[in-house]
Amino acid sequence: MRDEEKKYPQRVIGRFREQIPTAPGSVARNISREEQEFIDAMREYQATSGRLFPAWSEVLEVLQKLGYRKKDSEESAPHSSRS
Repeated sequence: MRDEEKKYPQRVIGRFREQIPTAPGSVARNISREEQEFIDAMREYQATSGRLFPAWSEVLEVLQKLGYRKKDSEESAPHSSRS
């Protein structure tokens, strides 16, 4: 195995070969369906907008287009003793 292959393990996702850079000492892992969906949506946004590094507001826009919404504070807060 070449040094480059050790540094950037490859995996095939669909028809694309993905190089996953890993930090020294970290462990490469499979990504979830949701993570892959987000990655694909961000890549599509980057390609159509021409912006390689979108602003956080643009990332939020992509997430919202995927259907993600912020929960109401009552829904997301664990039961607390505060009134």
